[in-house]
Amino acid sequence: VTIYKIPDDVRRSDLESATHQHNVTVEQDEAIRRKSVQDSLLQGYVLTPYFYNVFSPFEKDPRSLSETIGEMVYGMDITAEVARVKNIDFVSHAPAEVIQETRLPEGLDLAEADLAKGTDNEAEKLAKKALSDPNQAGRANFILAQVAIRQGDVESAQKDFEETVRTSKDPRTLAWSHIYLGRIYDVENQRDQAVTEYQAALTVRDGQPDTKRAAEKGLEQAYAVPQTVHTESDDGGDAGAKPGASTPPATPPIQPEQPKRP
Repeated sequence: VTIYKIPDDVRRSDLESATHQHNVTVEQDEAIRRKSVQDSLLQGYVLTPYFYNVFSPFEKDPRSLSETIGEMVYGMDITAEVARVKNIDFVSHAPAEVIQETRLPEGLDLAEADLAKGTDNEAEKLAKKALSDPNQAGRANFILAQVAIRQGDVESAQKDFEETVRTSKDPRTLAWSHIYLGRIYDVENQRDQAVTEYQAALTVRDGQPDTKRAAEKGLEQAYAVPQTVHTESDDGGDAGAKPGASTPPATPPIQPEQPKRP
């Protein structure tokens, strides 16, 4: 139901009628929602009414779901919910099956799963297979670039990220390719080019908070390579190194970061 909105310029003489029309559509909309909740309840989803009711005030709560879900769950009156269930005449057949068969990842989905597990070689093989498909080339290059980053091959990673920018149409993949390129330029002390890449990441308008946060952080300050601190070992170690002196990092020159697909 489309909720009738009272016009801002409504005349005083029409205000009562407009308010009535608004209230009628609100009540119709709520009635449809309540019927949907009741249908779910009769199909066996017994906590639907409870969560429907507690989510109503949550919509106006400035706190996030992670901050309030504990109150919702532990604030439940178990006795009342059990009593409600005891008096329900459940339907014998649901209109449609909600649960779907789980599809195992394949292709580039599997490559990203391999990347997340740290099996870079498998991810690389699957990504290379997809390069010949114009519709998957951008995403495949992005995966190859991430593999190269994890292996410390910045030159190959840069080429793959640049190829991703050229071939991909996915906003998230494009935005993170620009962010990675910005970090690479920062490591190479090419700050102006790095800033251009971070700005390009924001221009893509991926819309995800992690993208915006990473790009804005890159604009605020140059990407810093994580450093390890070297200390003398008890068995003599590196006798020429001073305690606390920074040494080249053992990690890749650009910190690996796999953005999740929304």
